[in-house]
Amino acid sequence: MVSHKEFEAAGKEPGLQVWRIENMDLKPVPKALHGNFFTGDAYILLYTTAAPSHYIHMWMGDECSQDESGAAAIFATQLDDFLGGGPVQFREVQNNESITFMGYFKSGIKY
Repeated sequence: MVSHKEFEAAGKEPGLQVWRIENMDLKPVPKALHGNFFTGDAYILLYTTAAPSHYIHMWMGDECSQDESGAAAIFATQLDDFLGGGPVQFREVQNNESITFMGYFKSGIKY
């Protein structure tokens, strides 16, 4: 199984983890910047509950390239595999985010 080094700490603690796709690689987004999204980028988000249950979201900005959206899909699949295939996956598109996704950001989101 292929596993990105960023996944080593994925899903270990309850809460939200966010990665941005940069140069076809995963870069962690600091907690202070959660909820801020660049319209030209793609992101992977992992929400872990205390149970634990896992929810993976791929967020695509309006100006996201096909390469970045493809990389996000690959990383989401790898993360799902790393977590044993149990997570529920969501695809989020800018301005059409799910209620579940929006619920992670109590102060809302910014583009």
